[in-house]
Amino acid sequence: MKTLILSGYGVKLGFRKGRFVIYKRGEKVHEVSPLELEQIIITTSGICITSRALRACARLGIDLVVLDHKGDVTARLMPTYVTQTVETRRLQYLAFIDKKAVEIAKWVVQSKLANQAEVLKYFSKSRRKSIEISSKLRDLAYEIEFKLLELSKINSEILTSDVREKILSIEAVAARAYWEGFRILIPEKLGFEKRDRESVDIVNLSLNYMYGLLRHVCTKAALLLNLDPYAGYLHVDRSGRPSLILDIMEIFRPIAVDKPLITFLSSNHDKINAIENCRLSPEYRVRLIQLFLNNLKQTVKLWSEKNTLESLIYKAVKHLKDYLHNKVKLKLFHISLC
Repeated sequence: MKTLILSGYGVKLGFRKGRFVIYKRGEKVHEVSPLELEQIIITTSGICITSRALRACARLGIDLVVLDHKGDVTARLMPTYVTQTVETRRLQYLAFIDKKAVEIAKWVVQSKLANQAEVLKYFSKSRRKSIEISSKLRDLAYEIEFKLLELSKINSEILTSDVREKILSIEAVAARAYWEGFRILIPEKLGFEKRDRESVDIVNLSLNYMYGLLRHVCTKAALLLNLDPYAGYLHVDRSGRPSLILDIMEIFRPIAVDKPLITFLSSNHDKINAIENCRLSPEYRVRLIQLFLNNLKQTVKLWSEKNTLESLIYKAVKHLKDYLHNKVKLKLFHISLC
């Protein structure tokens, strides 16, 4: 199944004789069968889509996503049948008043830390020519893994603000070690000093954009499995904030975004000139989308079984859903890089 990426200006998407048709400045440039499509991503303004194409997406279950220049989803079209049952959502809300909320918050951070350590160990092996760098990355990975022990000692019957703060403080200490390792792996020419959402350097802008793409995939998984995107556990509820999606994203940020971006920037840093008025250029955004989607198809391991990374995102949400239904116990989502 394909993802259709629409970018640029003067582009129009229509639906004619059972096929999606792409026009540019009035001229037909491409057409594709809906049977080949799983999703359509619109990355820039200046793109038109006909009502017939919108109806076709809804009828055929094709996910239509509109991104802003930061990579955040500003709109999406999904079929109405996705959210027809409420049983899972009721269990999701009830979990707030028992120990499940504590266990879910811990599970999110423990899985994130395990995957952060996995990324640093992976690059430690590929940097063996530099013993100093390889050793430093390995030490930082061990430092992160040590924090897993601290998380396991947290025990409470309810997720109070104090308990959440303890979990987040452990995560923050591990984050300092992780981003130090990340900085070591990024070419100095790119000017990356630290993780800062507000920074306009190419690395932070790229991270922001790809995290936005990850949010879209996690949201789709949550909606398909009838979970409420706005009722999370680790992240505090706030109006308009998809707390559960942010929780799920934490597990996958290191593997789904950080790891492929490090590899890409290390190999292409001499060719990158992609910032226009403190924004990523449309052409570079398309490259990041392709990088992200290709990485989702990569094979990784979880619990000794091989899966694509994309399938693991759905598996994580399904695992959470089954836990809410008392079908399973939460298992660490430590993803091994093949």
